[in-house]
Amino acid sequence: MITARALALAFMLPATALAAEFEARPHAHDGDTYVISFRSSGIDAPELKQQCEYRGECWPCGRQAKRVLQGLLGEENVSFRVTGTDRYGWPFVQAFVDGEDIHEIMLRRGWAMVYDRYVPDDLRKRYNAAQEAAVEDQAGMWRGGGRAIRPWLWRRGERLPCEQ
Repeated sequence: MITARALALAFMLPATALAAEFEARPHAHDGDTYVISFRSSGIDAPELKQQCEYRGECWPCGRQAKRVLQGLLGEENVSFRVTGTDRYGWPFVQAFVDGEDIHEIMLRRGWAMVYDRYVPDDLRKRYNAAQEAAVEDQAGMWRGGGRAIRPWLWRRGERLPCEQ
């Protein structure tokens, strides 16, 4: 899930862009500031506490995936395209920095997996190709032929032997 700087960005948009309405589940930052979280459309990355396996040893791939995403976002403005909502009503978005699809970059660098259940049809082929390239190149969590549990299965309790 990406916690967006979308609210700050919204104030930099032309007034016509602010006319659209949307529903979200914001968190209160303080008495007059909302924080809105978006789900990443078509990808799922390791959870913060999730471990991956490299040469039989566990390593914190979830924390590393977060660092990589933070590095990609940097101090840049992020553009979002809403692609749908999940079963709880959270918006799914595709995220862009300088016109580049952040989710495709995360996949290609090996820090996310294609989430078939929530990948839009127009992105499915590109996202699958990006993930396949990362696995072939042994990038990110796939380094050295490493292993990772799919994040949606990890959330349900499935673990690697090194996590036991």
